[in-house]
Amino acid sequence: MIDQRRAWPVNLAIAGGALLAGAAVTVATLSLTGWRFVPEHEYRVEVRLGAATTVEQSSAVRTVLEDLSPETAVTVDTREMFFERVRARTENEGMTVPESVSAADMPETVTAVTVGRDFDCDEVVPLVDYPGVDNLTVFRTDGGDGRLFALGCR
Repeated sequence: MIDQRRAWPVNLAIAGGALLAGAAVTVATLSLTGWRFVPEHEYRVEVRLGAATTVEQSSAVRTVLEDLSPETAVTVDTREMFFERVRARTENEGMTVPESVSAADMPETVTAVTVGRDFDCDEVVPLVDYPGVDNLTVFRTDGGDGRLFALGCR
């Protein structure tokens, strides 16, 4: 017969070992199945420039956006390109752009697209105070399900 007073350290060691083994198996299983995976999102920073914006001001905005990350793709849409986008979108919805609206009424836009798990608004918020900048909007396309969100970076 085993003396119960002498068996408790052995029982405690067995219980502790089983607890650690269970925790290790749980962590390994959750890690291998991708639990808590944070998807990468696409962030689009759109800066609309005013009518009186100079080439130097536009270049300064472009430089700030290019410095977001090495993979950032920066494009500049002229007023005509922006007008064509508006016209195409309007026609897709079954409407027409009024004749009084022309490309001269549209803003020039500088757009940067970057991909990452998160986005630091502090890098682009100073653009709001740049001369020639009318509007700054940051959009996130969700990496999990593709939904589009506008972020409040102010």
